[in-house]
Amino acid sequence: MSKNGPLRSREALKTTARRNRSFTKSLPPVILLSLLSFFSFPTVLLAVDSSSNFYSLNPKWEKAQASGKNRQTALDDSFRQALGGQNFSLDQMPVTPAITRTAAELTARPVELELNQVLHVKPAGPVSKFLATDEGIVVLETSTPGTLEVVGSGIGSTFVHFWDDEGRHTFQAKVIPQKLILTPSLLNRIETIEKNRSFKIGYENSRQATYSGKTFPQKTRSSLDFNQNFTAFGDTPYGAVDSHIQTQKTQSKTVVTDFQVSLKDAEIGDFRHFNAAAGDSRVSPELIVFPSGRIRGIEIDHDDRSRARWMTFYGREQTSIIGTISPALTGGTKSTRDSYLSGGVLDFKLNDAARIKAGAFSGYGQARSDDQNRSGLGTKGEVKLGEHVTFQPEVDYDDEHFA
Repeated sequence: MSKNGPLRSREALKTTARRNRSFTKSLPPVILLSLLSFFSFPTVLLAVDSSSNFYSLNPKWEKAQASGKNRQTALDDSFRQALGGQNFSLDQMPVTPAITRTAAELTARPVELELNQVLHVKPAGPVSKFLATDEGIVVLETSTPGTLEVVGSGIGSTFVHFWDDEGRHTFQAKVIPQKLILTPSLLNRIETIEKNRSFKIGYENSRQATYSGKTFPQKTRSSLDFNQNFTAFGDTPYGAVDSHIQTQKTQSKTVVTDFQVSLKDAEIGDFRHFNAAAGDSRVSPELIVFPSGRIRGIEIDHDDRSRARWMTFYGREQTSIIGTISPALTGGTKSTRDSYLSGGVLDFKLNDAARIKAGAFSGYGQARSDDQNRSGLGTKGEVKLGEHVTFQPEVDYDDEHFA
């Protein structure tokens, strides 16, 4: 939310704010339009004052956000799709191994094939011709002059005739459904769709030490950190529970650096298809006034799987872009700020070719400087004008400026 960029110190921030305040107050509203996204070219944004954003993200991050989905959004969308109740497909099941039989073995007893399984028939000589009495049960072809290939293509039973140097041979082929081979990846897919994954508990740790000195025998240890990470994941009747807690021990003090407990693709009563998280989260409204931010609090998002998606959040503003600043850098204590962020976003589908997104945000707390905005509003549209053309207008306001 700083108007002067996230990488400056607070002293420099205040000095620059005092120097530029008379200038920025006199600026007329700045209008920014998101132009056409044409033939796979990224969306182009034009802004006069890109540093007057709501949550003080640097220009490089703003440009990355303007180009479309960020990495976190793509991952979340992939996860929701995996748990979206889609029909289970056997297209990726392992193929049943092929079998080989001689003409004498086939005429002695019927052969049983699984769907899509291959039978290699080895006659006494080259196969001159072949046929099946029923269509749609098997597919016949000669892979080599001395090999007849029979593939089970449909459930049922048929007779197969083929001719070689010894004359005609006949055998019965019965095609049955493919037997389910539960490989680890296939089992995981089934459990994901059926939402019956068992709970898995994880633990990992790492130790890091820093030594200094001119020679190896003279080196002394200057710091020692011990990091631990606990995880738990599994399905419940109300949704998938995903949780983690990360701690760091330094100077004989143990500090929680990152934690979260979330319920994904949840269903409680009539309220379903929502995600809820408590703890450390990155919220990404993806509006110019508030592209994204990190909080320690609560976040809820909901998708009705038809037209509307919404999300809301509230929490303490985090002091780092990713994770929490190491206690070793803060004297062995966790750095906290009296700064809180809250907001909500509604994304509504007007029709198959148009969507609109609107958001409202606020920030308050004693740790927030006077030059940081207290509220912000944003609205963004998306209209498909053709297969390769999309129009994305956006208007935002941050207490003082329009964009």
